[in-house]
Amino acid sequence: MTPEKLKTIRKTWNYSQPEFAELLGTRLRTYQDWEIGKGRIPPIISLTLVLLRERDQRITREILDQAAARITEEYPAGIQNAAEDI
Repeated sequence: MTPEKLKTIRKTWNYSQPEFAELLGTRLRTYQDWEIGKGRIPPIISLTLVLLRERDQRITREILDQAAARITEEYPAGIQNAAEDI
């Protein structure tokens, strides 16, 4: 995992550096070193983050799919016509 990817994941999940360091169980300085490419990101951290990101993406897709199915079921004529029901 690159430092840029690590930083992108942190920002995508809306964590500060101190919060993310705590979440990963490491000191803030160590985490900051990883983000600037000064220290080696342990493989277990990389693997954990990749798996969590994939899980979050899968959950998000499932939620969106369920919402789309419900909208289609409740408004078979289309969402544009939904305002008429209000």
